[in-house]
Amino acid sequence: MALPHQVKSPPQPIAPPPLLPNTVLSATLMELLLQTPHAQIAAPATEITPHPPNSFLVPQLCDQVTRGLDDTLLTAWTNKPGPKAWIRPWRAKFEPNAEATWSKLKTLVQQVISQDTSKTLVISTPQEEDSTFTMECSPPPWHFLVLGLSQEATTFLVNLQVISTPEITAFTLPFIQPTPTYICTLENFTLPDSLEGNAIVTNVVKQAIHSDDVISKFIQGLDPNPDVLPMLINLINVTSLHIANNVTHKQTIWNIYCSYNPAFMTLEKHFLW
Repeated sequence: MALPHQVKSPPQPIAPPPLLPNTVLSATLMELLLQTPHAQIAAPATEITPHPPNSFLVPQLCDQVTRGLDDTLLTAWTNKPGPKAWIRPWRAKFEPNAEATWSKLKTLVQQVISQDTSKTLVISTPQEEDSTFTMECSPPPWHFLVLGLSQEATTFLVNLQVISTPEITAFTLPFIQPTPTYICTLENFTLPDSLEGNAIVTNVVKQAIHSDDVISKFIQGLDPNPDVLPMLINLINVTSLHIANNVTHKQTIWNIYCSYNPAFMTLEKHFLW
């Protein structure tokens, strides 16, 4: 069990009264179609949201999972034997004293995995690469390491994707981060949240990429094949979302994706372009 370094923490709220005997907190979860028979792994009180016909959208990150993580710690974590995964809280940010978050995350995992399966559970706390001042409102690293579980339990946990209880909501991610299809988010178009609006934004994005010499040179530097850039542009697609910034203000944003994932597009190069 890995605990964060002990530092002086601010006063904590009064702890809630203990649960009554035989009382188990329920959890609401979203999952992909699991290959592991989850009935053998999930805790009895776990409530799993049935997935729609085309499954849920897969959460994607616009940063590397290991961004800001201490290199020595990353090496040590990578070399640890056995299945591993990541877990990160909703609206995460680095906390020098993460004991409260660590405790909530461990309880969360124990709530959704059967008692026998979670006996060997270990959640390790991230440490930042350095203490350089940053203007980011949510500085990295954000991800806690999950290990000590069987491969079946780890796969089950990762496939849940999102786990939520009244105390905390968290995302679960594979230890080897897949290359995202997400590129960026655009806003401030005076277009409706519709298929027609998405088509217009898609054409704007494709034309912008095609006419940008910097992008063209970058892609050609990765692969001189002249067909690569047209293929990449052709597989650009856009999804619009109508979101509420607050009670009174709503807006439409457009997420840009590219389903073309050639072999040369490593995780590092994806985030560069």
